[in-house]
Amino acid sequence: MKILKISDETFDQLKTFVVDPFDDTPDSVVMRLMEITDKAKKRWSAFDPTDIPDVPRSTADDLHEVVL
Repeated sequence: MKILKISDETFDQLKTFVVDPFDDTPDSVVMRLMEITDKAKKRWSAFDPTDIPDVPRSTADDLHEVVL
């Protein structure tokens, strides 16, 4: 077992993630957060600006005036 030192502010924030106050421990809360993070990583990919398709930019000639 390792000892992890965290600030009081971090511990207070960690307590807000407690689901079951009788069974949850700091370890189980951290484990749950890591599992959520792993699932999110698998679902979403990082933004890659090279994936954006080349779209021609509008010029003043391409714009249309609409009167409402």
